[in-house]
Amino acid sequence: MQQGLHMGLGCWISTRGAGASRPLLPALPIALRLPSAVEEVSADDLARRRDLSLHANRAFGAGCLWDAGPAQPRLWERHEDVLRRMVPAVSALPPAERQRLADANALLYDLHLQPTLAYRLYLEHRQNHRDLTDAGAAPDVITQALLAWRVQGFKEVIENALAVQNLLTRTSSVVTANQDVLRMENERLTSGADVVTMPTFYSPVSAADPSLWLEADLDLDALESTVTEPELRPSWDQFRARKIGSVRFRFAVIELQRPWFTPSIYAARDWRLPAEDPQPVADGLGRTGLLSAYVSHLYLAQVLDVRVNTPPSPVPTPSLPGPILRPPRSRPDLLPRKPPLQALQMAAIEPVATRGLTRSLTAAQASGPSAAAALAGPSRMSILPDARLSLLASPLIQARLDFAAIRLTRPGASAPPPASSTQAPLEPIYLVGLGRTALPPCPDPDPRFQWT
Repeated sequence: MQQGLHMGLGCWISTRGAGASRPLLPALPIALRLPSAVEEVSADDLARRRDLSLHANRAFGAGCLWDAGPAQPRLWERHEDVLRRMVPAVSALPPAERQRLADANALLYDLHLQPTLAYRLYLEHRQNHRDLTDAGAAPDVITQALLAWRVQGFKEVIENALAVQNLLTRTSSVVTANQDVLRMENERLTSGADVVTMPTFYSPVSAADPSLWLEADLDLDALESTVTEPELRPSWDQFRARKIGSVRFRFAVIELQRPWFTPSIYAARDWRLPAEDPQPVADGLGRTGLLSAYVSHLYLAQVLDVRVNTPPSPVPTPSLPGPILRPPRSRPDLLPRKPPLQALQMAAIEPVATRGLTRSLTAAQASGPSAAAALAGPSRMSILPDARLSLLASPLIQARLDFAAIRLTRPGASAPPPASSTQAPLEPIYLVGLGRTALPPCPDPDPRFQWT
């Protein structure tokens, strides 16, 4: 991928992502291939898991340019540092609520800190329902997807577990904080790798197959309209220069899950930092603090075709020195004579009928589809026309579900063939942007709690 093109792709994909803040883009596009959705022991899959963990958990500043250097601290380092310095309130969860929290966590993650089968299917069906809604699919298709989500995706069970987890961790963050610290310690002791990483998972599972991604065909003007941050413009302008044309690409918005990182801890009000440590953890805007925000989504792109050309620069016409020209003096005998009054009246009548006929013809022509297309002009802003989206949505969603079912229930089986009959080009996949989510202002200790 050409340097600078990823700025336009990342900004455009971020407008369709779920990130609640400005996009975060790497200075250079980063080649990244997603690992498989199941536990595998191949060296290639282990390397992919390591790369995903390292790229998805780097710290970042308040700007939109992301420094991907190895010296940047990791999310788990900042998270563990804050947890170990927390001073909790005296209040804690009673045994019954602690058991409810343990049961909810067991529905979401197994003993190896991997999302359970029910949780993975829930995330898969949720993403399919979102894509169908965004694509403007027919109401009956969306209703079928919702029904499949409830029946096959464990919608009520998983959402109840998430509600219990969110409620109890907001009530008392002590238990959850201790669980996060324990999980990070166990992973650090059992990994045995030279480079420390933490388990990081993604959804939907079908994103591992790029042929199941959405496809877009945009002109460069459409991409440029999304590059609004001043610090991102130089790289984009260097790529764009005077080019005109379009780019066809596949894209995916990947949601991240981390069993060792619970963001709701930072919304709880039952903890504070020591009095000698006045620095805030987060300001609520994702700009300042020890841990102001975290990466919640990845924006991936696979460029299929770039059709651009550069028009030749206009050659300026050299100005030659010449004599000074003066305007000619007007001569009364050469001025046009005024027409008689009768001619003026006749001339004023004829254009009225002509103009009326012209307006009626224009209205008749404008009512046709060709005139509407001419007025609209060539536009590639939409991902696909609505008609094509409605036709492609159902087979694409079914192919995603088949992929997820085979990979999750039968890890050793091969993935189903792509939804399209044409062979997908073996183009590299790049990480072109990250979606970040700001943490709430914290610490924000409740003065009504007992602290001593």
